[in-house]
Formats: sequence, structure tokens, C-alpha cells
Amino acid sequence: MQISEADQEAIEGFARTGQIIVGAMCAGIAAFGAIVVLLSSSNDPAGNDPAGGLPLISLLAVGFAVVMPSIGLFVSSVGVRSTVQPLQEESTGSNTQDSSQQWRGVKETLAINQTKMLVRVATLEGAAFFNLVAYMLESRWFSLVVATALFVLMVAHMPTVTRLRNIIEDKQFLFNQN
Repeated sequence: MQISEADQEAIEGFARTGQIIVGAMCAGIAAFGAIVVLLSSSNDPAGNDPAGGLPLISLLAVGFAVVMPSIGLFVSSVGVRSTVQPLQEESTGSNTQDSSQQWRGVKETLAINQTKMLVRVATLEGAAFFNLVAYMLESRWFSLVVATALFVLMVAHMPTVTRLRNIIEDKQFLFNQN
């Protein structure tokens, strides 16, 4: 599939914007994580609970981390369904599209993808913060491991020009099949 120069510029712009947003969210997790680790190192480094109780907050945070990626996928899919439906109806309503309608389709596809990405990364960020707070309060190493894994998942959602270009090419391919 051939992507026009204007579409390529839009893809690059959306990729840059997404990278800035996800990068800022990751930087927040990294900075807070560093502070938490530094503050917690002065506490009990072995992660022993002085009261000998169940690490309830840490266990809840891990459960939250398990559930939130699925919720992020569900919410991002359902949340944009009302936007995608009119796009599909519009594209099947007419076989002839002028360049402005095609441009709008690419731009809308990029916006929908960016919205989905933001919802997914935000749910991961929330779970990561919860696990860092749990580590800060209870010094359980597994909370720190889970927060690190969530951070890696957030970085994996970083949009790239290639990834966005593939999304646009797939949409154009499907559109041309109809």
C-alpha cells in the first residue's frame, strides 16, 4: 500500500505526540519508583513486616496489576466503538472518496489508535503506582518486581512510526477489500 506524503507526516506527528505522552508517564513511574526505593532502603531491607501480618496492600496491588491490563483493553475497545462505527458506515456508504475524505480517515484512525494507547498505558500506570506505594508501605520485593514489569509494558506501548504506518496500511487494505 502506498501512503501519501501528507499521511506520512500525520503518522510521524501522532508517533511523536504519543512518544512524548508515554515517555512522560514512564518518567513519572521511574522518578516515583526511585524515590520509593531510596526511602524504603532506610526501612527494613529484608522486607520483613515488623507486625508479622499479611502484606494485604501488596497482595491487593498485585491483584490490581493482574486485572488492570484486561480492563485497559476492554475500556479502550468499548470506549472507541462509538467512534469506529460511524467511520465504518461512512466508508461503506460510498465507493468514491476524494482525497480530503481519505485524509480524514487516516487522521481519525490515528486519533482512535492514540486514544486506545492512552487508556491502556494509563491503566498500567495506575497499577504501577499502586505497586510502588505498596512497596513503600510494606517493603515486599514482589511489589517492586510487578511495578517494574508494568513499567516495561508501558514502554512496549510506545508508538512508533512503523507501528502506526502498519495500522494505516491494514485499515486501507481492509477498506479496499470491501
